[in-house]
Amino acid sequence: MMEIHSIRRDAAVARQEQRRGGAAPDRRAENLDPLINDLANASLEDVDLLIDEYRRVRDMLHSEGARLDRELARYASANRSLMETMKVIRERLAPVCGADLLCMARRSPPFEHI
Repeated sequence: MMEIHSIRRDAAVARQEQRRGGAAPDRRAENLDPLINDLANASLEDVDLLIDEYRRVRDMLHSEGARLDRELARYASANRSLMETMKVIRERLAPVCGADLLCMARRSPPFEHI
């Protein structure tokens, strides 16, 4: 921010000297060139830092996506296993209940004693 104020100050001094008839354009160019180069370099460094940060975020998002894929696969596997277990239980209870599909509903809930 100090560099910007310095540029503005140099430009104001150059305008005043031009009004007085001095040789301001050469001096202004000498003073502004290094400041503009410094500002450009600082901006490029900021852009490089942002690019690096975005790359880190992208890598983190890729790894989180892979983790979620693994978690979903685990969940799907557990869900399939549970569905197969429920099918076996239903098939084993079929002789007890017969055709009455509601017989399980009339019995006490499985965890009532807890």
